[in-house]
Amino acid sequence: MDALDGPNRTKWIEAINSELMSLEGHKTWSVVEQEKIPEDAQAISSRMVLQEKIGEDGKVARYKARLIAHGFQQREAIDYSETYSPTICFAAIRTVLSRAAMENKEIVQLDIVTAFLESKVEEELYLRLPKEFDLANNENVILNSKRIELGVSVTVRLNRSLYGLKQAGHNSYNTLESDFTKEMRMHASKFEAGI
Repeated sequence: MDALDGPNRTKWIEAINSELMSLEGHKTWSVVEQEKIPEDAQAISSRMVLQEKIGEDGKVARYKARLIAHGFQQREAIDYSETYSPTICFAAIRTVLSRAAMENKEIVQLDIVTAFLESKVEEELYLRLPKEFDLANNENVILNSKRIELGVSVTVRLNRSLYGLKQAGHNSYNTLESDFTKEMRMHASKFEAGI
């Protein structure tokens, strides 16, 4: 990774460590020993994607790292079954905005930073972690309180959805929809085509 060899190495390492801490905090995975993975299971590879987030002033506001699963390696009916996740249509957005304008209401938008990590994975999925975890810590990596030696390929069993998985959007939608209807007593519009 060229970014880790450049002048902003320290900032990228901080971003990678922040991502690792977030994944660990959400109990995204459980570390498994290679020999304990079932023979018919396939460990999906992953990579760390680094991105500079630009602020309103045109300068780098923050450095962001995101662990992405290589979902293209997943096998249908084995590693995933359902992938459909509805999206809102523009007519619904225009309707809400025009109603808010007519009634002089305020619109609030929110972004759930770790949205996919909030949903559980139903399938038995294994993931190989990228080498950047070793580079970021520059020493032994600690995952789920287990010390992992540098250079050792680390495989984990996923407990939560992860960016890149084919079913991540579906799982995330189901979790949010459940939370909205049960806890907040909100309901989707019956006019939305995908609902």
